[in-house]
Amino acid sequence: MIDSTPWANRPHVGRPTVPLALSAGQRAEIEMAMRPEKAERRIVVRGQALLFMADGVPASDIAMVLGIHERTVFKWRRRFECEHPATKLADAPRSGRPPSLSLGRRLRDNRRRSVPPAQRRGRSAHALVGRAVRKSSAAERVAAQRLDAAKGPPRRRASAAPAEDVADFARRRVSRQAR
Repeated sequence: MIDSTPWANRPHVGRPTVPLALSAGQRAEIEMAMRPEKAERRIVVRGQALLFMADGVPASDIAMVLGIHERTVFKWRRRFECEHPATKLADAPRSGRPPSLSLGRRLRDNRRRSVPPAQRRGRSAHALVGRAVRKSSAAERVAAQRLDAAKGPPRRRASAAPAEDVADFARRRVSRQAR
């Protein structure tokens, strides 16, 4: 948490800054919402802005310290001017169509995306190399060349002999019969 004492009640140009009224319980609730390790960044930034507003820090200084636009600070100030400002830290529900995939399907898709492409079913390393070579990215082409070098020379099938070997074999056989 950032200490607001250097910026609180400091003289500045523009309208005088009126601190937001926060009780000790509300302040503790906001600090608790900001404390967990898994708290979202946007909630932490809004909570810090709310605490700055309660300490009487000007909007321009809040914007500078938190790295947000000054208009955003004014918008948040209007949002937090209510009886329970801690409830306004989180985003409001969004309008629009709900997700079309079920929770199970989304979890399956996320698990599939976490598996490296070469380990997914139906994808051979050769197909992935061909796809990477077709891409225009230089990094992908270098990766494809390294993968080809690591694979070594292509293997021959035992049942199918190369055409040159077959022709050579036929020539030798004909020459033996002619003797």
